[in-house]
Amino acid sequence: MDPEKLKRVERQDTTTGQILSQEPSRATGSKGGPKTKAGKERVKYNALKHGLSAKKIVVPGLEKAEDYKAMFRRLRKAFRPKGPAEELLVETIMHNVWKRDRSVRAEATAFALAAEKARESAEAEPEFDDEAEEPRHRYFVLPSTRDLKRNARYAVPVNRALARALETLQELQKARLKAERRQQPKGEREEDT
Repeated sequence: MDPEKLKRVERQDTTTGQILSQEPSRATGSKGGPKTKAGKERVKYNALKHGLSAKKIVVPGLEKAEDYKAMFRRLRKAFRPKGPAEELLVETIMHNVWKRDRSVRAEATAFALAAEKARESAEAEPEFDDEAEEPRHRYFVLPSTRDLKRNARYAVPVNRALARALETLQELQKARLKAERRQQPKGEREEDT
């Protein structure tokens, strides 16, 4: 390693007067972090907070691929897509349902954490007010405005995309069914209800 990079930087602490020395961050900062592929895989999601902006559809450690596949099978069975356009729309619907559910889970977690904080602070306070000798009201604390706004910022476009995909799929399937009925001989056509 270059000795110039390891040169110590000395400065004096203004509160204690103690001489402090620091190595430049370039020399020490590049030494940390996992080196192996397995190590990198282990720490890949360390910074994950809520998963609302995750690039992967199924976030490892937060969701199960089996649950995603089971829901996808249920949607395919419900919508019975025919052709690549309908398949793509069902897949889009699935992605947005999955993201919407993730948003709901993130919001529920935020409320649960806020409730836990409220419980902890209530336990730290005496249960009765000395002057009134009545139990104190236990207020439910809402999650931070930042958390709620973040959740809404991700949920709104997901809900719009979901509604658009559902509407488009319904229109496409209605047009397909109408075309299929026209191609059937008159005696085999089902009565419209």
